[in-house]
Amino acid sequence: MAKRRKLTAPSVEHLNQIEEEFRRETSPNPGMAPIAQVAAENAMNVNVIDPVTRAKLAELDKHRAAEAHGLVARLIPIDAVDPSLLTRDRMELNTDDFAELKAAILANGLRMPIEVCELEPVEGQPRYGLISGYRRFRAVSELRGQPGQAAGVIEALVRPAVSASASMEAMVEENEIRADLTQFERGRIAVLAAQNGIYKDVEEATAQLFAFASKAKRSKIRSFAKVFEGLGDVLSFPLALKEKQGLTLAAGLRDGAGDALRDALATAEPADAADEWAVVEQVLERLAAKPPTDSKDRGGRPKTQMESVKTGRGTRIAWGRKGQGVVIQLDGTIKDADLEKAIELLREAL
Repeated sequence: MAKRRKLTAPSVEHLNQIEEEFRRETSPNPGMAPIAQVAAENAMNVNVIDPVTRAKLAELDKHRAAEAHGLVARLIPIDAVDPSLLTRDRMELNTDDFAELKAAILANGLRMPIEVCELEPVEGQPRYGLISGYRRFRAVSELRGQPGQAAGVIEALVRPAVSASASMEAMVEENEIRADLTQFERGRIAVLAAQNGIYKDVEEATAQLFAFASKAKRSKIRSFAKVFEGLGDVLSFPLALKEKQGLTLAAGLRDGAGDALRDALATAEPADAADEWAVVEQVLERLAAKPPTDSKDRGGRPKTQMESVKTGRGTRIAWGRKGQGVVIQLDGTIKDADLEKAIELLREAL
């Protein structure tokens, strides 16, 4: 039979020791369990935000994100904007249209912000490069100090810094939508973009700057680019060139008329665009009627001697024999329907 254990009552000193240890290991609040106390302390450290404030903070975060991506207009100093960041595609401002723009801004304010990109600060001050909105920038600058106009600031969309090609494409895209640029201006900006090293050549510049244009339109822009390259510095009225005239000039340059055209235009003093075009026509007609010069046979493939006539619509038709065959060359603006008709007539005659 198991022997029962004898229990003895603890002494007063022993009870005091147990109570002292219990007090050290438990919280000061005897009515709260330890885990409840930890939860209460954490709750006291949390910042309680009401739903209205939380919604406003979320909206502020969205606004800051949109502003960082250049989607929110803000006021910036006019003097901090560099309008020469890009070579502009527009060569001159139409006086009447520009006056109307200034009057509208003076009456109603700037309805459409300009577009800029951030540049490196100068002496701690922000700097911006103008991407698009040159006419608006000029108008607001000239209206500075007028009644109702903000003093020295302009509303702008501040885009993140991007490559020169992306900035130029954005400028051209906006002007293609909003402005009536001439073909000469389009060809000019393609040449300048290539010369400035933004694109490897005029072909790439035209393809990138006018990516949304039709194939036929890009072909015409390349022709006017050739006119700008060959004659841009000697033409007095380049913006008055009609599409047909520009294509005729480009064809003449391809046929080797560049030197003769440059000499004639450099010495001419045309009173207007009609006078200047008369000079061009005289050169082209003289070259077209000039018989081929005799030259010694230097071997190689013989040159084809061509005869030519000019139609009433300005198209030059040249033809000549080459070996056992015949070469026919057409220069100028020729509609596809007319070309198909000419081919059909040749097919019936042969």
